[in-house]
This record gives sequence, C-alpha cells and structure tokens, in this order.
Amino acid sequence: AGNDGTPVTASTNNTKVIFDKTAPVDFTVGLLTPTGGNQAAGIWNLTNTGMDIIVPVANDTTLKNGTVQLYGKVGSNDFEVLGSISTILSSEINTDKTISVTGELIEGLTGFAEGEIIYVKAEMTDRPGNNTEGNQSRTEKLIDETPASITPISIISDNDNTNLAKVGDTVTVTFTTSDALIDTGVTISGQSALVSGLGG
Repeated sequence: AGNDGTPVTASTNNTKVIFDKTAPVDFTVGLLTPTGGNQAAGIWNLTNTGMDIIVPVANDTTLKNGTVQLYGKVGSNDFEVLGSISTILSSEINTDKTISVTGELIEGLTGFAEGEIIYVKAEMTDRPGNNTEGNQSRTEKLIDETPASITPISIISDNDNTNLAKVGDTVTVTFTTSDALIDTGVTISGQSALVSGLGG
C-alpha cells in the first residue's frame, strides 16, 4: 500500500550482540622452566620430564574463556603446534598463566637434537575470536642430553704402600670429566667420599 514502516532501533526482547574487533594486546612468552629430574639454568637435559611455560594474560575481560595455543621449534626449523589449546580462566586475567607441556611433546619437535636450541611462542585468542601472535619466549633452552664422561686417572692410598689400604688410611680417586660438574656423589667400598674440585 506504500506506507512507511515504523522505525525499529532496538530489539524487543533485550537481546544484543557486542561488536568486538580489537585483538588481544601484544605479549611476549615468559620463562621456560624444565620440570622433573635435574634442573639446570638454560638447559634441557636427559632427566627432564616436562616444561612449564609462562604466558602473560592482560587485564582484558574478553580474554576470559579465550584460549592460548603454544608453538615450539628447534633450531632453524619452523614453529609447530606444541600441546593442546589451553583455556584462559577468569582467575588468570591480569596475571601469568602457566602451561605445562610433557617431555614427550618437547622431544617430539622436529629437529630435536643435541646442541640445538628450543624456542617457544604462543597465540592468544579472545572470546569473540580475535587473535594475536605473541613474541618468542624471553628464554630459550639448549638441548644437552649427553651425560658427562668420567675418565679415571688414578687411585692411590696414603699407606706406605700406595697400592694398599687398611682401616684409617685415606684412599683418593682422581678423575677428569668431559663437562664441568655441579654435583657429584662418590662412594669407595660402600663409604661416601668427600668430593673436591667440582667444575674442573
């Protein structure tokens, strides 16, 4: 009939859609900390069983129930997915989120080999689906899974005959290792020995 319709400017049942095209703020993955076994600064070693990775989460409520996906690489290889997607909890807003990754996943990265370096980055996605790729981790881990080799040099006693020992004599074992040591346990005939000269 040609009549103009009545203008409608709001929903009649209080429903709404929030338009959000703002991506999460830039961020840098924090510390990489190997877990399990012997933990040495800057190193992934043969005894480590996992890795804790710190991802800073901004004070942004749209990140609640958003996600973080980690990516890892070894040496000059390409980054690849590292573990599964992790959901951001409300308690993790405006704080550091710790994501734990198993050793199998770390050692499964392409090119994992002695002397190479492990790098980690992350992608953060907010609830509406906007995402930001963060900067590579502040720390990296050198892969060193070769135990120090020990070369016995000499074993002597302070007995008059240095090839023999009796109760009360001191027996000394002198050896050289392929790497500097941070801890060593030595027993001689089942008795704990005093160790000196670590690192040499």
